[in-house]
Amino acid sequence: MIRNIILDIGMVLIDFHWEKLMRSLQFSDEAVQVLGEKMILSPDWNAFDLGVLPEEQIIEEFKEKIPEYRDEIDLFFANIENVVTSFPRSREWITNLKEQGYQVYLLSNYPKNIFELHRKTKFDFMDLIDGAVISFQIQCTKPDADIYEYLLQKYNLKASESVFLDDRLPNVLAARKLGMQGIHVLTQEQAIEDLDSLLKLCFTKHGYESIYQSRVMELGRERLVLPNGGEVVYDIVKQKGGASVLPLDDDGNVYLVKQYRNTLNRVNLELPAGCYDYPGEPPEICARRELQEELGIVAGQLTYFTEIITDIGISDEKVTIFYARDLEFGERHLDPDEFIDIVKMPFEQALSLVMTGEIVDAKTVVAILGYDKMFGNNKETTSI
Repeated sequence: MIRNIILDIGMVLIDFHWEKLMRSLQFSDEAVQVLGEKMILSPDWNAFDLGVLPEEQIIEEFKEKIPEYRDEIDLFFANIENVVTSFPRSREWITNLKEQGYQVYLLSNYPKNIFELHRKTKFDFMDLIDGAVISFQIQCTKPDADIYEYLLQKYNLKASESVFLDDRLPNVLAARKLGMQGIHVLTQEQAIEDLDSLLKLCFTKHGYESIYQSRVMELGRERLVLPNGGEVVYDIVKQKGGASVLPLDDDGNVYLVKQYRNTLNRVNLELPAGCYDYPGEPPEICARRELQEELGIVAGQLTYFTEIITDIGISDEKVTIFYARDLEFGERHLDPDEFIDIVKMPFEQALSLVMTGEIVDAKTVVAILGYDKMFGNNKETTSI
């Protein structure tokens, strides 16, 4: 079962309203825009959260980068106490979670001096918290896996028993990769509702037995604890995962592969794809390798589209999908057990084959429908 609720601070428990503060200080529209882009929302703000450099030095570097707004920067930081306000339900929310028996922790990117100021003057929930890891404390920021693992180790928490909530999707995805449940926060009301729903529905892993292993997969049996305390046993297929790619040339043609699939006992039409060569291999590297091996194509542009779970009921296989443009054609390098034909066709024909049920492979259906949705009638000319 879920035991631990891990919360980001900004936009989860507090409203970080930097723009509102700037306007209250009578900054011009241009100043708000420039300071937002080049200071608040810039990668340089991460130096604050890391806590490696003195905060005074970072502020001075902002003033050197945008010297025309030196006075505004000084005024903004002189009033930094008022850049946040606790959401009205934050304390009530945490109190309710504690009363239900959950442990509540904080995991946040936050500058040291500003955090210490706000925890004294703005955070009305700190006395309820069971523990916290703030980025400046360990010179590490989300979504780096190290900061999540540090929290888990420091408080002896199990990822499988934890839920993480954050307003930035990359931070949520990083938590999920470590085995936590994750909720992307858009508003606090939505977060409260989504967490309540998850806590009512979520099973907890409570044991695993490996039954069979091969080069590409493992068949196992998991014992799960139900939300009502009962138990159930599920079979699961653990797979290496991989990447796939939809190549498109300048004339609006796509290139698919035709190969025999024993699961269907037929020749199937689908994207070029393959498994990762090693744990943690970047999906882009895998996609480029398979594109060149199966089709002999090198892509000048490779654009990430999405990641899918191919059969979520029984398998954990994740496939990352890319689109490829600026194609260069060369020799293929097939494995000895690969017998593959290349099929070139107009994109509209491929789309038609999806709609008529001729193309049934999940990753291929998702890629073609996604490309049609994203680029509509501009498929031949769109550069991605």
